[in-house]
Amino acid sequence: SFSGPEVDVCGSWRARLLMRGEEGEHGSPQAAPAATLRQLVVCVLGLQGAYLTWGVVQEQMMVQQYGLERAYFEQSQFLVLANRVCALLLASLILAWQGWPRQPCALYHYGLPALANVLSSFCQYEALKY
Repeated sequence: SFSGPEVDVCGSWRARLLMRGEEGEHGSPQAAPAATLRQLVVCVLGLQGAYLTWGVVQEQMMVQQYGLERAYFEQSQFLVLANRVCALLLASLILAWQGWPRQPCALYHYGLPALANVLSSFCQYEALKY
């Protein structure tokens, strides 16, 4: 858990991730290069693995026929909602478990990217219908 000074600004999580290293120029936190590279590689591999798995499962759900009528799954908005609710719950649990404090961010800091993410996911599911 983080034991340094609290910064009550959106994006202060970046500073916390770097606090494991030494002070850099002008007193800014600087992570050790090997640790940063290792963390970057793990994150890239983890994200790519998750995206690949998500894509395969997403396509299987949309092209498979269900039920006695052998109909395709047509409620892609439900899949997006279920995905976002599960992601919100999982992220909240992990943050609470790790003891991270809540960050007071204005809606405009994350609202537009969140909306773009939801719309792009909906469009992905809709595109798989054709």
